Amino acid sequence: GGVRHLDDLRALTSIEVEGRSLAGVVVGREVTEGRFTIGQAKAVLGAPGPLFEESMHLRVVVPCRDVGRSADFYRSTLGLARVETEREVAGGSVVLAVGVDSVLELVPEGEAGQGRRLVFVVDDAQARREQLELLGHTTCPAADGSSRAFDIRGPDGVTVTISEARGSGTP
Repeated sequence: GGVRHLDDLRALTSIEVEGRSLAGVVVGREVTEGRFTIGQAKAVLGAPGPLFEESMHLRVVVPCRDVGRSADFYRSTLGLARVETEREVAGGSVVLAVGVDSVLELVPEGEAGQGRRLVFVVDDAQARREQLELLGHTTCPAADGSSRAFDIRGPDGVTVTISEARGSGTP
């Protein structure tokens, strides 16, 4: 008993006796009364498993001096197939299928907001954002202004965008 807030859970993670630490916690009323969710509790407690195990797709964005030439290279040399998307038509980018759940997006070099970028396409971007913020990471609105996406910066300068699927179901 005694767990009423996420801060209580955070405090429990620091307890260690004779090399043993917390193995679990029982919560009930806190969740049913809306003080926090099971997902938030798992994030605070560092539950095992990847944060994005439910990711549907991965999009790697690569700035190119000549998008057409780069697209030809990836298609003819590596055999990647072109994927038509609303995004491609609007922004002058080319999207190529890399596998079942991944694409490579070639964008014009210097395009506003573009740089080295990874995009994870998930079912619920807001839930992922809450998890990351509970773990102490700083997030910001997505560069494209989408309300269904957000950005986080990797330590090496790569922008990681967490987004919900858009348009044709392609990441």
